[in-house]
Amino acid sequence: MTGPVRVRPRLTRPPSEVDGVWTAEAEFEISPLEPVFAGHYPDLPIFPGVCLVECVHLAVRQVVPDSPATLGVVDSIRFHAPVFPHDVITVSLRWDGRGCAAQVDTVRGTAAVVRLGIGERSTA
Repeated sequence: MTGPVRVRPRLTRPPSEVDGVWTAEAEFEISPLEPVFAGHYPDLPIFPGVCLVECVHLAVRQVVPDSPATLGVVDSIRFHAPVFPHDVITVSLRWDGRGCAAQVDTVRGTAAVVRLGIGERSTA
């Protein structure tokens, strides 16, 4: 394990590819024993936003054949609602080879919308 979370994705909608664009869906059961909860709002633990981004990244790596091993660029993130211990999050993703767009949902609604680019962004 090298990332900030221990939880791993479980595919709920298998990957499908149309014209080079992959779509899929994965679930993550957020355990109250995740190390990131230690000291993160002890009276009201919240799964950190960076961990939601990591869940999207883990889903891409599991779903997309030959996906890059490392995250290169965070294009945008919008957090809508907190994720708590015992939540199940659903990551719906769309991958086009240059990056992915993902929505992260709980039973309460959308928790985050994330756009990730793979590779290094040019500074020129």
